[in-house]
Amino acid sequence: MKNDLTEKDLYDPIRQCLEDKFREKFGNCYLEITSDAFSQKIKGVLETDVLLYLSKEGLRPDLTGYVIKNRFRRIIVVEIKKDPLKAHDIYQAKMYAELFGAHYALLISPKPIQEEVRRLLAKNPRLYSHSAGYKRIIIGQFDMDKGEIVEHSWFPDPLFEFE
Repeated sequence: MKNDLTEKDLYDPIRQCLEDKFREKFGNCYLEITSDAFSQKIKGVLETDVLLYLSKEGLRPDLTGYVIKNRFRRIIVVEIKKDPLKAHDIYQAKMYAELFGAHYALLISPKPIQEEVRRLLAKNPRLYSHSAGYKRIIIGQFDMDKGEIVEHSWFPDPLFEFE
């Protein structure tokens, strides 16, 4: 992977990869880049009070979308980081998961999870737990050269482990 890539350079390849994974599993998925703005389509599925708060604060996940499972819309939020993950990144993803009531909350980086972060999270699952959906942030490593998530990189469990 090129060292001069920006975080924004990762958005579309990761969006495409994740959209494919969700479509393979559920047959449908809508996922868009929301780092700068929410489209009308996304605004239509999010709670108004959350949108107002986020707009006022200037906060948005990098990717937002949904799948429809058993006639219910399941919200997806994704935070993308180009550098090795830090505790702040986990809490940022956790914040979006909580605000959106996201069923799927993902944190993706092209860098592997550092061993000290992995150990910290393994011993303290409350750090990546949240009150909606999957009940935890799922972390993955994106391989830019292959355009896919490194399968054995999912933490703490594979993406659809409990589906």
